[in-house]
Amino acid sequence: MGADRPTPPDVARRQGLSARRSLDAAVRAAHSRHIANTLGALEEVAGADIVGAYAATGDEVDLSGMWRALRTDGKALCLPRIDPGGSPTMEFAAWARGAELRPNRFGIGEPVGPPVGVEDLDVVLVPCVAVDRAGTRVGFGAGYYDRALGRLPAAEPAAGRPVLVGVAYEVQVVALIDARPWDVPLDIVVTEAGVNRPR
Repeated sequence: MGADRPTPPDVARRQGLSARRSLDAAVRAAHSRHIANTLGALEEVAGADIVGAYAATGDEVDLSGMWRALRTDGKALCLPRIDPGGSPTMEFAAWARGAELRPNRFGIGEPVGPPVGVEDLDVVLVPCVAVDRAGTRVGFGAGYYDRALGRLPAAEPAAGRPVLVGVAYEVQVVALIDARPWDVPLDIVVTEAGVNRPR
């Protein structure tokens, strides 16, 4: 697709997954460490009290290396969990080191404690399958994040909603994705190549 023609989300998803899989495991690990360090240095993360993150699966950017640093800085760490009944809904719950992470139906570890409202998070680190420079994100297609984040008020970050930070490898960045009405735009996108602030 040309830079002037938006890439359809399903095409961006295939491109992002293929590009991510093409990275050598050692390269992904090195990029993950660099991205985690970059995120830790972001003023929005440094100034947060409650951070929503995620447990990486497969070849996603792995942020588990920064979890200890977040807790050392006195921040509460929350991870997502999905509805075990099969509906495409997701919530966050606090997780402390050593606490149980119970695998969901996709094999992803989830916290078992009481839920934390997404509106109570200061920052949410959002995994991306593909993302563009305008902050449009594509995930796996089930809509978990769009539904969870779509309940937030249409306000500026820190004015009733958390800062939404997309996390991806640079090879997953697409010039322009055809945004759908329900897509929740990201405030910041971080890859191993740096930080992009579309809004």
